[in-house]
Amino acid sequence: MDTKITKPVGHNSICKYIDEYICKRSALYRNSLLKPPHMVIPLSKHSGRTTLIKYLRDKYKQSGILPFDSGLEDYLEIEFDGSLSQLKQSFTKINSEAIYKNHYTGIISFDISMLSQYINDIQGDTFFKEIKIIAQYANCVFFTNEFPSKSEERLTKGIISVLGGSNVVIFDSDPYSCGELASIMINRMRELGIELKSERNVLALLKSAIPVYEINDLQQAIIATDTIIRNIDYTDSMPIIDEHNIKKILSINIIQRSGVYAK
Repeated sequence: MDTKITKPVGHNSICKYIDEYICKRSALYRNSLLKPPHMVIPLSKHSGRTTLIKYLRDKYKQSGILPFDSGLEDYLEIEFDGSLSQLKQSFTKINSEAIYKNHYTGIISFDISMLSQYINDIQGDTFFKEIKIIAQYANCVFFTNEFPSKSEERLTKGIISVLGGSNVVIFDSDPYSCGELASIMINRMRELGIELKSERNVLALLKSAIPVYEINDLQQAIIATDTIIRNIDYTDSMPIIDEHNIKKILSINIIQRSGVYAK
């Protein structure tokens, strides 16, 4: 029996593409030399990149779409800082992860935001040369900021030119909705062992608070949740959250006053 894979909150268009376009055609990838397309995803840092990559890993592994047979790590996360030395070190690291094969065959995520600023320098030439080789064996996911800059758009066009238009899928920005961010906050409470009462009402209150406190991404949702939990009065009870203590916390603007995240 297949192990149930939990779909991440949000990222609906990406998850739908993975499920319905790639995994439902898994026989094609298992029985031919064709490989799943690489992806360019506009998703800023702290917005669930790792969670999404793990979901992709689990789905591809379950469906037998990628072999994951080159080393100990099924996926790698690379964040370029724009320097040539770090760029070269990153590709050396990727090659070193190919322990049982000549090339790494898992999933590699690349944060290309900073690198895009140096696309016209030697960094750009080096990146395109290396990525053309690596992408023949590994599945690559390129992350830009949620709203890509002009330089990120130019780098994306370069990636398409090097890897081939039919081998790269570009997604549109798909920001979290208020309901999705509220669900993330509820899940965070459960992870920390907090008992929830009147969960539907708590969810509704959190959903209404999302725009008020300008909670826009996963990191902000996690920090806001932890701030709420730390400031609820547990003097006479176990750690329980219900609509009454949530209302109290929201009414004194503890999230805003705590300065837990920068705008």
